Amino acid sequence: MVFAFPGRFARPLACFCILGLAVAAPLASAAGTEPLPLTEALKIGEKTSPRLAAQGAALAAATELVPRARELPDPKLRIGVDNLPVNGADRLRYDADFMTMRRIGVMQDFPNAEKRKLRGERAALERDVESANLAAQRAGLRREIALTWLELYFAQQARAPLVELVGELQLQLDTVSAAIAAGRQNTADALALRGAGVAAQDRVIEQDRTIERARYTLAAWLRDDASRPLANPPDTGVFDHPPTALLANLHEHPEQRIYADWQTAGVRTERFEKLLLPLARERVAAALAAYRGGRGELGAVLEARRAETETRLGFVQTQLERARAWAKLNFLLPHEALP
Repeated sequence: MVFAFPGRFARPLACFCILGLAVAAPLASAAGTEPLPLTEALKIGEKTSPRLAAQGAALAAATELVPRARELPDPKLRIGVDNLPVNGADRLRYDADFMTMRRIGVMQDFPNAEKRKLRGERAALERDVESANLAAQRAGLRREIALTWLELYFAQQARAPLVELVGELQLQLDTVSAAIAAGRQNTADALALRGAGVAAQDRVIEQDRTIERARYTLAAWLRDDASRPLANPPDTGVFDHPPTALLANLHEHPEQRIYADWQTAGVRTERFEKLLLPLARERVAAALAAYRGGRGELGAVLEARRAETETRLGFVQTQLERARAWAKLNFLLPHEALP
């Protein structure tokens, strides 16, 4: 597809492009151009997360206390001074009054073996709690990063149909303008195309705002790497855990109701691919053929083209819905630490 934006569309579209570049510049200037896969984003997020670092330190401390809890307590050094003067000429002197006595000694507690065993078991339980907290926080972090990464990816995918629509409307406007100049067409068609083009440009601008908001959210976890282009997404039709593991403890994870969302979105995605998108394209082709052959109206072409764009956007939205459900399920159970 070749895009040309001369005439009345040139200035607003140029302003929009400059604005988009200005917004993206702070992020884009700080990172490379190597595509960022989701797996790498997860690794970066784990390494830079202060929350995981703090929980890891808590686990390390709890682990260190386990063997010590079963041991005898450390001996205690006791130092004291009795009858220390607090007034008079010998105030606070420990070596002047014969009644002042200095004491120094060592004290050792000897709890019985059963008590030491129970202390060790409690320390082990506390360590297990900290370990479970770390696994849960890691899973939650991965889920948040994955959701934001996917939001950004599909926001970018939704931009493409809108940009294509702007370009095609401009090409049609150029054709109609030439026909008007030659006296073969009225100005109503040009006004309709111009209005549709302005509306499409506005949607592109709005989509760019959505993209940048998602990118800045991702930057909260990935910092400069959030401005890298995104690689292709993972296969959201396959989970890291077998479905039986996901559904085994359904009562403990009521949020797994999104498993039905994942299944439904998968069915809808297939329906878009096999039925809705081909029908929308055929409708556009038929409307264009009728219009070019003098048997149809421009309004029918615009409506067919608008419907095709909405169908493509609906397809992207359905893919996003399945990806969201996949991320929530895939990172519901703890994973091993990423290498």
